[in-house]
Amino acid sequence: MLKIILLLAFIILKISAQGAVGEVIFLNNSKSAKCLDGSPFAYVYFKGFGDGKDKFYIYMQGGGSCDGDTTEDLLESCFQRSKTILGSSKEWPETLTNTGNLSDDKDNNPTFYNWNKIYIPYCDGQLYQGRATISYKNTTLYFRGYDNVVEVFNVLIKKYDIQSSKIVVLSGGSAGGLGAFYWNQYLRKVINQNILVVAAPDSGFFIDITTQDRSQVYKKIDLITGGNRKLIQPEGCPYLYQNEQIYKCTYAQYIIDLMPVPVFIINSLYDTYILKNTLQVTCVTPTLGLQNCSKQDIEKVEYLRYEMLNQLEQVQSRKPNWGAWAISCIYHVFSESQQTFNGPDYQVQMNSGFTISYALKQFIQMQLDEISLDKNLFTLDSEVYPNNYNCNGLVNLNNKFLQNQKI
Repeated sequence: MLKIILLLAFIILKISAQGAVGEVIFLNNSKSAKCLDGSPFAYVYFKGFGDGKDKFYIYMQGGGSCDGDTTEDLLESCFQRSKTILGSSKEWPETLTNTGNLSDDKDNNPTFYNWNKIYIPYCDGQLYQGRATISYKNTTLYFRGYDNVVEVFNVLIKKYDIQSSKIVVLSGGSAGGLGAFYWNQYLRKVINQNILVVAAPDSGFFIDITTQDRSQVYKKIDLITGGNRKLIQPEGCPYLYQNEQIYKCTYAQYIIDLMPVPVFIINSLYDTYILKNTLQVTCVTPTLGLQNCSKQDIEKVEYLRYEMLNQLEQVQSRKPNWGAWAISCIYHVFSESQQTFNGPDYQVQMNSGFTISYALKQFIQMQLDEISLDKNLFTLDSEVYPNNYNCNGLVNLNNKFLQNQKI
């Protein structure tokens, strides 16, 4: 579904000298958890403090996936990826500084600043799915997305006493956002049933809008699972044994009924990745917005927003204990930067104070207080691009292409 994006590597952003540092802990003794090249898998641990000691925030890294139209193309793509930090841990740092949703600054990160925070790196190349070992070009590729996640969850249970926690939030960005959709069912199953589990996928709501032929996707799934489709998470996908429909198991819109936890969806109504890689709209620029776009390109942009709203409204009607925050700005992955996670420019509605951080905090508190969610927290931007002026990034606001559109 996704292609390699090396720009979404480790979150190593500049922060103040007071920022906490997470320890990168390698699973050197694990027989199953590995990166694509066979190097050891790892996780990053930020220790909680104060009243956050009994709370856990788990964040799954994004970074696209290796892909290809044929098995040979897929393996070659994964082979090339195995030489990068998204396929190998050989050049991973020993520590990781935090920012955005991992920050320990209460003002910047009022919800999670003092929680135990677990950062799960992404090096399996296949969206945290699969278990297979394949020889290719005199080397071996290890597809261990399933094992990597399971191993980290096991460590949290055995080493960090997550079973005694009050709440666990599973989140992630892009491919990691998909991971949060896929793995919340498993997490709910393996930890204490008295613990509140919430999922908060960021930019992982990839909707089924492409006309591309997906009838051969089953071959890739069989390859990365060694033919054991039951490994695909979440369990119970109704399309798992329908070769031409199995691709639907990878789209959240088709599997939301398999998720037993309250989910808070964070997404742009104009997701950058979908625009560029699914709809092939590459004309948008920070300075001119859509002014250099063709009529066909603009129609695609409008279509994406329409379909995003349609799918989110369907989720809202079917999942009364879910929530969402969806903004009308062209962006992808909000949680990792303080500017987009809790900054004043990214609010829905504009100038409402409803940042992602604030909205997510409200949603979590409602779950903790067991407040009825008959009027659930679905905050969908009523403006169209570029009318949410604070976050549209435009230098010149004389862009009127979409200003007459409404929800």
